Amino acid sequence: MSGETMDNLVWKDLWYTAQTVKVYELCCTRYSNKMKRRNRIYEWIIIALPLIGAALYKLNPLFTLIASILTGLEAILEKFKPFLTQSEKELSELRVLQGKFAEILSDIEDGILSFRVDSATDSDLKTLLTKKKKQISKLSPLLDSIVRKVPDNEHLNDEALNYLNSKYNV
Repeated sequence: MSGETMDNLVWKDLWYTAQTVKVYELCCTRYSNKMKRRNRIYEWIIIALPLIGAALYKLNPLFTLIASILTGLEAILEKFKPFLTQSEKELSELRVLQGKFAEILSDIEDGILSFRVDSATDSDLKTLLTKKKKQISKLSPLLDSIVRKVPDNEHLNDEALNYLNSKYNV
């Protein structure tokens, strides 16, 4: 295989691996932020429903019924909490994953820079890519087990591509 063809293959592999890792990193960040916001809103709803019911109790006897219904609704919402929110333990694991993906991305970006200034051989870059792809393959199932729904995958791909294009002027 000619040197130029090999350079293209190495470049594309570096680029796509960096894009994939950036998407994973963005997914961790977006999903974690979304779930933290959802947890806060959910907690406020759980607090507010009985308070509203108690406050309405004094105003009118009909509001006693409304207060009972709101308190019952609060109990029902408590039962659905595991399905609607994410536990703090899982969010903590997600933050750790995000850090690992950021570290992998940093290493790949170092490889991209080495490739662009010709300070790394194809063999060095192949070793780097193999090592990082193995790390990614171990981390992605963990990500899949925590993230219930990927937040706007197309937008994440576009954002990762824009990040790499702007960083490397491609």
